[in-house]
Amino acid sequence: MTGKNKLILMILIFAFTVASGTFAYAENSDVIVKQKTYKTKKTPYKKIEYPQYITDKGKKYQLKDVRYKVTDKESILKTNVKKITVRTKTKPKKTVVRNNVTYRLVDTTIKRKNTKKDNGRVVNGYLVFDNKEEALNAPNKHVFTANGATATCSKTGMITEKSSGWTSSYIDYTFTSTSKDYYEWNGNQIDGNSSNPLKGYDNEILKSIGADKKSYRIGNTYWKGKARKKNGVYSRILRVEVQKKVPHYRVNYKGHSKGTVVATITYVSTYKGKTKVKSGKYIYEITATAVYKEQIKRKSKPIPLMLTMGIIVLSIVIAGVLFIIFLKPRIQKNKGTIKK
Repeated sequence: MTGKNKLILMILIFAFTVASGTFAYAENSDVIVKQKTYKTKKTPYKKIEYPQYITDKGKKYQLKDVRYKVTDKESILKTNVKKITVRTKTKPKKTVVRNNVTYRLVDTTIKRKNTKKDNGRVVNGYLVFDNKEEALNAPNKHVFTANGATATCSKTGMITEKSSGWTSSYIDYTFTSTSKDYYEWNGNQIDGNSSNPLKGYDNEILKSIGADKKSYRIGNTYWKGKARKKNGVYSRILRVEVQKKVPHYRVNYKGHSKGTVVATITYVSTYKGKTKVKSGKYIYEITATAVYKEQIKRKSKPIPLMLTMGIIVLSIVIAGVLFIIFLKPRIQKNKGTIKK
């Protein structure tokens, strides 16, 4: 069968089908949307199962689509054990709180250390000698204390001071007399009851010992003990203090005190605490939206008789036109062919 013949046949079939008097149509269907919210740790997200069919108010619905959406996520926390070190000057507490985390004491080490409170001070000192040889032989080191600071100082040098000093000595004179109250010395009468018998006789005394005024001077004079009588004669000792002028030799020293050292104690304590930290994983809140569509029964409705007849006549006319156009020329062509 050629393509043109098939076309004419299809038109005729359509015409008779329509002429059968019925056609199908669908009414508007209802839609139901159902949602479920659930949580899951897995990715890709775990999908929940919706029933393929549901019934609501006597109507039957069929699942058409399910959509999933992440509506929230929450970090999953894990427990982390953390250690901290705390240094204190006093004994450590059993627990400490840092950033709202309670840490418990697990170990303590005591460290002792000597700390300088200050760096000390410079201490200067000196020794004075009346003899130059003694000054030259002064010790190389000597301990001095000045303003509360003590240091072992080293010798820095020797100087001869402009001012001089006096060294003291004495001379004893023995006097004799027949009277215990009066004695004679160089033609001068000496009072035996005086506390300073030779006061005012400095020049005479210096002359008697061969000393000059520039280098010597007379101090106090006084009786040594009581008069002693022997064979009717009293004897008594008179002491005269003599001071000799000598130059001063000063040996200087300098040093540095050690400073004040304070012993300190430090408690180094280790504490352990548990903290919650993010694990990098999440709990996802998923909203699953299911769309159900009502199942519709298709209904047939009879076609009016006049409309049916019109469709049949129109189909026959169309078929006839197609026949004339496509089939008649071929028949005539076949008739004009003569076989010899």
